[in-house]
Amino acid sequence: MLSEEQAMDVDGTSDERWVRHTIPEHKPISSLALSRDDTALLVMFSSTTVPFVGVSQVQSMHLYDMRTYKLVRKMSGLAQTTYVIRACFGGVGENFLVSGSEGKWRDLCDVLTDRATDSLIYLWHRQSGALLAKLSGHTGCVNCVAWSPADPQLFVSGSDDGSIRVWGRERKAVKRRREEMELENGHPEHAELQSNGVTSAQINGHL
Repeated sequence: MLSEEQAMDVDGTSDERWVRHTIPEHKPISSLALSRDDTALLVMFSSTTVPFVGVSQVQSMHLYDMRTYKLVRKMSGLAQTTYVIRACFGGVGENFLVSGSEGKWRDLCDVLTDRATDSLIYLWHRQSGALLAKLSGHTGCVNCVAWSPADPQLFVSGSDDGSIRVWGRERKAVKRRREEMELENGHPEHAELQSNGVTSAQINGHL
């Protein structure tokens, strides 16, 4: 159940008498994500700041332990002011956190023409809270991400630019053929970076 400024763990019923616990927050909450084993909760926030002259707000994402209802850590860096941004757990043992991000506007002209300078995907390590990667590729606000429940090295992202991008390791045969095509086309400098239009090498060392 989601209220504006409280995240509540409900015991399988809509009857509010069965609310187990209330976790107080001090900012409007925009979205939640539970780990598959129900032991961890990600809380995303919205802002009341209007992104006029200046840049959009840098937000933090809160990670709670659902066994103790304690705040474990805060992950920061993503840009969010106007739109709902969703995050999720993923990877082996769901030991990674991934989130989209809005664009960062440099000035009023960027706001009016929607020229964002971020539109990145942020990848954190769940246990340490370390920011592992900022993945580029989208040209609009990255609203949602989803990690494969079957393949711990695969996740997808959706954006206002109208595209869905698939991220993860390449199979060796596909990678070899792509590199051959890059060399044939005279662009060997891209051979280690692009896979079907998606940057995958940046996250290979972490997944």
